[in-house]
Amino acid sequence: MISNNQSPKVTIGMPVYNGEKFLSNAIDCFLAQSYTNFELIISDDGSTDSTSKICTEYAAKDSRIKYIRHAKNLGLEALGGQSGLPNFNFVLSQASSPYFMWAGVDDNWEPEFIEKNVNFLEANANFVASVSKMSWQENIVPRKHFSDNKRTKLKNLLKFRKTYNIFEKYEHVLPVSGSYEQKVVPYLRFNSASAVYALYRTDKLQKCIFQKPIAGWDLAVILKALRFGGINVLDEKLMVRTIGGASTKSILIDTVENGGFLGSLFLYMPFTIWCLKNLGLKIFFKNLDWFAVLNGYGWSMVLPEIPMFLRHLFLKLKSNN
Repeated sequence: MISNNQSPKVTIGMPVYNGEKFLSNAIDCFLAQSYTNFELIISDDGSTDSTSKICTEYAAKDSRIKYIRHAKNLGLEALGGQSGLPNFNFVLSQASSPYFMWAGVDDNWEPEFIEKNVNFLEANANFVASVSKMSWQENIVPRKHFSDNKRTKLKNLLKFRKTYNIFEKYEHVLPVSGSYEQKVVPYLRFNSASAVYALYRTDKLQKCIFQKPIAGWDLAVILKALRFGGINVLDEKLMVRTIGGASTKSILIDTVENGGFLGSLFLYMPFTIWCLKNLGLKIFFKNLDWFAVLNGYGWSMVLPEIPMFLRHLFLKLKSNN
């Protein structure tokens, strides 16, 4: 058995639900990291597949792996509908190390990912997070609203507004620094929340959680974290995210189960209201056109998921009979 007598400097929080297809590969990615002073906390949200068996076997071989199994799904218990957010919050609440990162069970990391991001944060106190460039791979037939092309069209739709040439260089994560407005406005218009999987300063990220899921909660977490510093992006691809994988949940199913059908029709209205309350009136009203477009764009995200939602509803009704 591999043991670690040091207090971990990095906590990796991996929320998982029925992740047997990807789990071993994800764990192996972390065991192969050049940076070894970490703990991996796997929080099993009531899985019904072989997730428990896989995690138990790995934890028996390496003391850096801590496996926690919840008898019932935290989303079902706390919110009345299955949602991954409570499990994301849970793994973060378990961290006491200086640095923390969320890990999607279906993602991949190069061996230098943790080491290079830790080194950057150690040397740059004015940054709250660091991540590498990343690429995306498709696991199943991709949901259309995830396409890079559609997000690019959204970014460029308001051509009369200030353009950001940096958008052409960065596809999924964006480096920002400076005043809060200089950081938050580009992130709003960049319209990607992949930086939620960066390496963060733990104490700062723990002040940025959401208790109730809304469409865009991950982007809102980033916007909250930007109050504590900038986000760095290493100029090399050290991470691969999976489109349509185990950690990707239907937005329509999530909003209907937790916010009702009306909430699914106005997908980004809760996020818009949150921004109005938290970003400041100056930032909000200077970007009012953006929020208008974003709320209209929400329809293009919901419509492709209607067949998926109807199938989910049918299976749910069938299981209750």
